[in-house]
Amino acid sequence: MQSLQKPPVSPDNAKDVWILGAGFSKHICHDMPLISELAEIVNDIVVDRFDSALVLNNLELALSELRSDAPWKSAVDKYRDMVLYEQILERLQNALEIPYGTLDS
Repeated sequence: MQSLQKPPVSPDNAKDVWILGAGFSKHICHDMPLISELAEIVNDIVVDRFDSALVLNNLELALSELRSDAPWKSAVDKYRDMVLYEQILERLQNALEIPYGTLDS
């Protein structure tokens, strides 16, 4: 069995956050929320932008859509999505007790 080694910290990955799916983090620490639990935390602030079922079933897809610079989005929609992304990030950081602003968005 290989031992897990911490990757070296460099300016490129110093503030990276990895969300591991399939209950991996829950197995390590029972206090860690599953992605579905994280989705429930932010569902109320995204219902105007997304169908609730999309967020609850695929938070990663919703976050990717918000961060995309799709050519069909107007400038207003891009800024609106950026604001919503930041609100979601702040809500998740508060829920995970990570001081807001310590993670790059």
